Amino acid sequence: AAARRVHEEPWVHGVGVLGRVTTQISADPHAHRFDLIAVHRCPHCGHRLRGSGPSQDCDRCGGSVFAGDADRAAYVGRMSQRLPSTLLVCLLLSSVPVVGLLPGYFYYRLTLLSGLSAYMPRTSRLGRRWLLRLLKFGLLFVQWVPGLGALTLPLICYVDFRIARRALVPTT
Repeated sequence: AAARRVHEEPWVHGVGVLGRVTTQISADPHAHRFDLIAVHRCPHCGHRLRGSGPSQDCDRCGGSVFAGDADRAAYVGRMSQRLPSTLLVCLLLSSVPVVGLLPGYFYYRLTLLSGLSAYMPRTSRLGRRWLLRLLKFGLLFVQWVPGLGALTLPLICYVDFRIARRALVPTT
């Protein structure tokens, strides 16, 4: 009877940062769809996506990741909601000279950028990488300066996010 009741309830489990199923129930199906896209999973069946770029279809169900430009813009808007908290964590981690850079870098890549960079066109990713390498190289020289150094990682995070956002949803 318990197994039957489980199949009758219209709930789905949420997904974590790395794409694993969590024990929490997702209350909002629209948000759950974007959470699946953020961890590079099909928003229809949950299968892991293999391709890259904004226009890709699921290998299992054939569903399209983004229904159109408006859907892509809504997804980027959802990812933009994560920006303030990510910048705050980056600021706190970056305030620890040298030691805080690596955890902060991995944190913002996992929570914010991995959900966008998987859907960027390849040409945009190449230019973004080189621009960020130059920025990181320049900012690493001032990271050890108290006060000023704490702003380096949030600045890198913000620039990286803006570039990824613009590549996914070009401004008109």
